[in-house]
Amino acid sequence: MNISYVNSNKTTSLPVELDALNNKDISYAKDFFLYIETQLKIAKDFLDLEKKYQVLLQVKFFTHLLI
Repeated sequence: MNISYVNSNKTTSLPVELDALNNKDISYAKDFFLYIETQLKIAKDFLDLEKKYQVLLQVKFFTHLLI
């Protein structure tokens, strides 16, 4: 990998091929992160829904005992 110094402030620049490859990797990482984030939101919503049904069943059960 060639890293060249540009100007006198010693900033580095990558060759065009590596820069394009890094952009693809970053794009893939962003897509993967969004996928994981979406899956976690779905799981959280599912668990919240399960808790609501669990409370509803408990209420129905205790109401049945009182009647």
